[in-house]
Amino acid sequence: PHSRPLVPADKFDKEYAYNVRHNYGKEGNRKEYSAHNCLSIIRMTGGAAEYHGCPYKRMDEANLRVALARAGCDSTRTDEAAAKAKAGHYQIACACAFEGVQKAPLDTGINHPSDYYSESKRVWEEREALAPAVGSEQRVLPAAVAGQEGIPAQAPTPIAV
Repeated sequence: PHSRPLVPADKFDKEYAYNVRHNYGKEGNRKEYSAHNCLSIIRMTGGAAEYHGCPYKRMDEANLRVALARAGCDSTRTDEAAAKAKAGHYQIACACAFEGVQKAPLDTGINHPSDYYSESKRVWEEREALAPAVGSEQRVLPAAVAGQEGIPAQAPTPIAV
């Protein structure tokens, strides 16, 4: 059975589709906006039922621990990440979680979501270079890399906000 759309098509085109096209530089002054860095994401505010912003700031400790466990973070790093998040050190909490999920040291800090992706990809590529040829179904991929174009999504689930 088909359900009725929540927003009529003309309203969607006027209020939502235009904004998406504008944000990607396809409408309006044709300026493409860059992605938010960690500090701007941390500063975002929102209501309880909204899921944007930094998960280390937005989640309570119990939900953060569950999300980190689901992502495959080891218990020591989960404890560190939860403590850092509770103390308001959200980027350090993210770095602790990265090390716990990736099982690898973080050589640089995380200042942008793309840094997490880049470092995850670096770890994965280093493992691939060292590992013997293994079928893709047996590989363990970093959580932030799983599901990217051309990479099988068979890794632990990334942190959900």
